[in-house]
Amino acid sequence: MSWLHTLLRRLDWTLLLSFLALMAIGMTVLHSASGGQETDYGLRQLLWFVMGLPLLLVCALTPPSFWFAISWVAWGVAVLLLLLVDLMGLVGMGAERWLAIGDLHFQPSEIGKLALVLSLARLLSDNRADLSQLKWVLAALGLAGLPLLLVLTQPDLGTSLTYSFVTVPMLIRAGLPWSWVLILLSPIIAAMCSLNIFVLLLFILILAAVLYYSEAGIWVMAAALSVSATIGFALPQLWTLLHEYQQKRILVFLNPESDPLGAGYQIIQSKVAIGSGGLWGKGYMEGGQTQLSFLPERQTDFIFSVLGEEWGFVGTFTVVALFGVLLTRTLVIALKHRNGFCGLAMTGFASVLVFHVVVNIGMATGIAPVTGLPLPFLTYGGTFLWTCMAMVGLLLNFSWHRRDSLT
Repeated sequence: MSWLHTLLRRLDWTLLLSFLALMAIGMTVLHSASGGQETDYGLRQLLWFVMGLPLLLVCALTPPSFWFAISWVAWGVAVLLLLLVDLMGLVGMGAERWLAIGDLHFQPSEIGKLALVLSLARLLSDNRADLSQLKWVLAALGLAGLPLLLVLTQPDLGTSLTYSFVTVPMLIRAGLPWSWVLILLSPIIAAMCSLNIFVLLLFILILAAVLYYSEAGIWVMAAALSVSATIGFALPQLWTLLHEYQQKRILVFLNPESDPLGAGYQIIQSKVAIGSGGLWGKGYMEGGQTQLSFLPERQTDFIFSVLGEEWGFVGTFTVVALFGVLLTRTLVIALKHRNGFCGLAMTGFASVLVFHVVVNIGMATGIAPVTGLPLPFLTYGGTFLWTCMAMVGLLLNFSWHRRDSLT
């Protein structure tokens, strides 16, 4: 029974138990969110969970060297599937994001998250990778850029932002100089400053000074300043290029009361639900916004609002704390991992989960625009749940081998 002793000793119980606790809470809240509907989403999520267990076990038990070996193939398959979405994808809710195999519908963009993290981890763990050289940075951006653009055309702004967000922490973990981090983030900062020309000019001056003293090189400095200035000055003029629903989401995010019975309805009802929960909540299956169907998309985008209404601050704090435990444990192991590929992959998976958690809770509380990003382990959905379970399996796998070199 020595193998059992080894399993119990080396298994990362912190990761496993926090994941199982979040899953249990998720299925419980989904059952309540199903009130007044024919479908019991809690039971269906349980079925998805059970069917996903073999995937989790495969990801957890297959040696890390296998995931290293197939990382390029995984990226290629993900890109191919995203291309197929454009050719033969299923349309739903105004977007073309799904492929069908018989009665099974799945989103290739979710598979793309796994493939992108694994391929970036392989590229950046290469002993020759020198992120002070432009070619390596461009190679990493190219790996992320192609699937990002394909997802953006579906259109799926939320997932494309996930692809963008994941890339930067992995580059930092791989040793990207901070001057390069500023260069990569400068277009985003410029976009945020674009509403005020004086703030934008101040940012460009600060960027120029930082790049000058960082000795980034004249061509890199010129490119960063040009791109940032172009985005900052042109963005207000490019408003018409956004889809109408994207414009409405931004306007409603800034002022939900401007359309209380239309696009602002979701955010208003979500904030009412969370606020009415108070400290302890109204009680399980006792939430008025939820049970009387005032809260839309309550089993998907706004599952956190159901949690807040029925379980109150205590319930929402518990869920956020569990996410904090899971993600902190992941990042601690990632930073200390002996193998660069595994450490980088764990950083990437943690980044995916962090982005989803922050954006989804931000949507529910009205501090972020509605992008449709689900909340890991709580939001109903087969493809996304399986993606999260695959990530957990790989996290358990790489944590198990944290003292091993890649063989």
